[in-house]
Amino acid sequence: MVPASQLFVRTGDGKPMEFHLEAGLPRPERCRLQALVVDHGGALVVNPARCPHAVTLGAGAPGSLPRSAISDRPDTFSIQFLDECVRQGRVVDLCPFRLQPTSLYRRPVRVIDVLLGQCAWSDLAVVTALSESDSDDELRLLAAAGEPGRGAGPLRRGRLRYSHEKDEALVRFVAKHGSQQCTPPTAPKFWQERAFLLPALLADHPPLSLHNRFLKQL
Repeated sequence: MVPASQLFVRTGDGKPMEFHLEAGLPRPERCRLQALVVDHGGALVVNPARCPHAVTLGAGAPGSLPRSAISDRPDTFSIQFLDECVRQGRVVDLCPFRLQPTSLYRRPVRVIDVLLGQCAWSDLAVVTALSESDSDDELRLLAAAGEPGRGAGPLRRGRLRYSHEKDEALVRFVAKHGSQQCTPPTAPKFWQERAFLLPALLADHPPLSLHNRFLKQL
């Protein structure tokens, strides 16, 4: 059994596992969880978007947080995960503690690998969900990119509208993240890899919808 003080230490590189506690937790509970993480070798982060291995934890029972059919918000997990790890004296699987009933990722079983430092969130393939708000152009982009289930059947009409505020947020996002990696924002992969970094204002647009908007309008 792993010593209690090293429970949340990654075995691969010896670095602490990283956790972010969502806002809204009662202060006594937040303090308890902060102490629990630190006492067991883990670390707390303020901005999970800057930490490729950080797992976000929030209040609520697993599966209790509805996910919009077009939401690209990353998976978050119940704070019950921490207590269960301590109770069992080992790091248990994350999947049963996901707050959303469905995962953003095609292989949700790999989210534990993120926490363990074996891969980053950007390494996980994102499921690009569609709703009847997607435009015909965006559907064709998805079909051309080989998204599962996107090539069959008639194209649906309608559009999730962009606003001036969303366009400004899109420009700021590209300015902030466009020069950090080799993949340029003109490539669909740029938006798929950074879906978990999107601000809330843009999170309901599929990555390829954002790519299309950036190329055609901005």
